[in-house]
Amino acid sequence: MIIILLTTMSIFSFFNNKNKIIEKTFSEIQGFTFNYPVFKYWEVSNIKKITEDEYRIFFKCPYETYIPPSMNVRKIYNIKGYMIPGLEYSKNPNKVKYYPSDNSNTSQKDKIIFFNIDQNFIIEIKPYIHEGEGYSSSKIIEKIIDSFKFQVSPESKGYNPLTNIPAFQEKYQKAIKAVIIKLKENKDNPKDFYAKISEVEKSGTGGSIITFHLSHKNDFKPENYNKIGNPSGKSRDIIYDTNKEQVIKELFWR
Repeated sequence: MIIILLTTMSIFSFFNNKNKIIEKTFSEIQGFTFNYPVFKYWEVSNIKKITEDEYRIFFKCPYETYIPPSMNVRKIYNIKGYMIPGLEYSKNPNKVKYYPSDNSNTSQKDKIIFFNIDQNFIIEIKPYIHEGEGYSSSKIIEKIIDSFKFQVSPESKGYNPLTNIPAFQEKYQKAIKAVIIKLKENKDNPKDFYAKISEVEKSGTGGSIITFHLSHKNDFKPENYNKIGNPSGKSRDIIYDTNKEQVIKELFWR
């Protein structure tokens, strides 16, 4: 009985490992990531950089008579050229708008088009289309759609790391040091914040009011990408008076 049980478990384990699908993450082009399955005997053989905004992923092939398959990934700054009048966007679990590969437009056939409206670019992914011999393009397309997400960098929104003091104009650096001290007094880590600066002169005083718009690093997580207000609960404005040489106000975003 024990021998039979062990044999059955071994057979189950063999088939389970044989059919196990490995996933890889594509992150070679800045601004987005997605996952895709890699099938046994169809592993990745090479990832070729075409340009800064285009890569081609080549797969191995178990049959010499087959042309080695590849998947092309492009970042294109031409949203209008890819919009189809009357065709509604779909949305994936990460709330990214896309056209599926089976849409009616022949120029986009077998391509998945993801739209980044805010930053005015699209991502075009053209997988190798084939079903059988251990390979499934339908599973690849499904995984790409489900996992695709845009990454928003603070720099793309005009922010600089608060603690990178030399990145700011010299006239603001004294005020930045005061802001850093204020954050530490609040038990916040200054390294977690990114800053934009605005300044208004105080009439007749020779001084000014400097406002530090501080966005917390968690605001830039994918799940917070389309949220407004203060998704991290930590972002705020800190206001500095150059005449008083001190922080005079702290206002949390809403």
